[in-house]
Amino acid sequence: MNNVTLDREQYIRTIALSTIVMILVLGSGASVAWSWTMNLPLLLISLFGIFSCIYIFQSSQNPLVSVTGVAGMSFLLGLQIGPVLGTYALAYKGIVSEALLVTAGI
Repeated sequence: MNNVTLDREQYIRTIALSTIVMILVLGSGASVAWSWTMNLPLLLISLFGIFSCIYIFQSSQNPLVSVTGVAGMSFLLGLQIGPVLGTYALAYKGIVSEALLVTAGI
């Protein structure tokens, strides 16, 4: 197997691109679960899935399998945070969009 080396600029771009993609995957999970109510089965099943994805990510040397594990973990985290965001969005109008804008501005 050939070792691929990245210079500093390529490495930073790769990390930035993968971070953007994982944020989009997390956002898609949150948008799916936006109108759900947070309950114990959802929390436990997604938590078990997150630990499974972490195990897959850590145990594999194949980059494609590792990316799949991280993407699955991001989606499941989105499923966990979606009901929380939906609840706050109903309670306080505009707070979720303001929080996202402030976070992106930092």
